[in-house]
Amino acid sequence: MIIFVASYPRSGTTFLAKSCVEKLGFYSIPESHFLHDLYEELAKSKCKRISYEKLGQILNNSFKFRVWNVSIPHYEFIDASNIAELFYRLVAAYNEVDLESIQNGIVIDHTPENTLWISEHLRYFGNACKILPLMRDPRSLFNSIKDLRWGPNTAYYFCKHFVKYLDIIDTYVSKSSSDICYYEELIKNLDENISKFGNNLGYYEKNLSSKFELPGYTKSQHTLVEKKHGQNKRINAWQTELDTTSIQYIESFFSSKKYAVLNDYDFPLSGKVDSNIFFTFIDEYYKKIKNKFYRKKLERSI
Repeated sequence: MIIFVASYPRSGTTFLAKSCVEKLGFYSIPESHFLHDLYEELAKSKCKRISYEKLGQILNNSFKFRVWNVSIPHYEFIDASNIAELFYRLVAAYNEVDLESIQNGIVIDHTPENTLWISEHLRYFGNACKILPLMRDPRSLFNSIKDLRWGPNTAYYFCKHFVKYLDIIDTYVSKSSSDICYYEELIKNLDENISKFGNNLGYYEKNLSSKFELPGYTKSQHTLVEKKHGQNKRINAWQTELDTTSIQYIESFFSSKKYAVLNDYDFPLSGKVDSNIFFTFIDEYYKKIKNKFYRKKLERSI
């Protein structure tokens, strides 16, 4: 089985995956954005298949796939009938085990953008996959993402972007009665929550040589993932690190929304907060231009 964690970036997907690998014996993988590239290619192809040559082009052009550092298995073509097998074989190659071990075990895919591809995952993997929503307090989430080289750096654009993910997750949970994992609960009581999650999965063959490796280019963003203690302070750090206007804007925005997956969070009715859209746009545009060059430099280095 493959567990696709559905969440927003910086919600703790890496921390969750690392914990499952080390405590439950799951197989780990780097992020799998290239899967979406394959889904898109299948969707636009008239014959609904991808030639081996095209497959190589797609994967080799994905710098996230190059992080896997594995060879591409040979197929005459890829279509809906074998795209899942292709992924299993890539996972097996990355973990240096045979295909049967992967099929009898559990793989956790912590790519945050899994949220945007839930319908495709279910279509191509069917009962061999499970969607696991992971939520984090939006105020804490924005505090974690606002100073990074990517993502929204203003409360206005954060809320605008975050709801795209929330709409999908909330709809999926309401239709499937899926379990929801909360970042704050993981931090407060990791062992209990991870054990409970593992018990609900039933029997599977554990990976006895479980290991989790962070790609070098993300280590600076995941310093807390490597720490064994001291993470509790991250839960409420936003209370002292975020400016009042940002807090009020986020609370005002989500207090007016009715998302079931956010029911565990309290958003005071602080009233509508004006946002200077012109300056927010300038800030975001400047950041996108600057980060475009950073991303190109990063891709060339991998």
